[in-house]
Amino acid sequence: MERETPAFTNIYQLSGVDDRERGFTRQVRVKRIGERYQAVLSYEKFRIEGQAADSEEAAMQTLIQALHARGYTQIRTQLIFRADRYLGSQEPWREYADPRTRAGRNIVWGWMTRWLQRLWTR
Repeated sequence: MERETPAFTNIYQLSGVDDRERGFTRQVRVKRIGERYQAVLSYEKFRIEGQAADSEEAAMQTLIQALHARGYTQIRTQLIFRADRYLGSQEPWREYADPRTRAGRNIVWGWMTRWLQRLWTR
């Protein structure tokens, strides 16, 4: 039984701030698996995959949610390849709002608290 090789559709540039508060930019490849799409990001030693979804946009959204769950913020994306056609910076950036904590404060407040705790425990 031969396994179906996923075909990559579009490639996005994704930038943001990681869970260690470092800025980064990486490519996200969207692959098509049958009738569904999945967004895949490789960052340092991690390979982060969003859940398969019915549309490319929904697949990107599941990846963004996975990144937010890991503490990534200030995420934005830009389509740079449509199939095999290079678009460069022709397409607009899309920004994704950072999640809010239960208290309604931005997640950055949580980072500041953790950072201060690290300083005090040294």
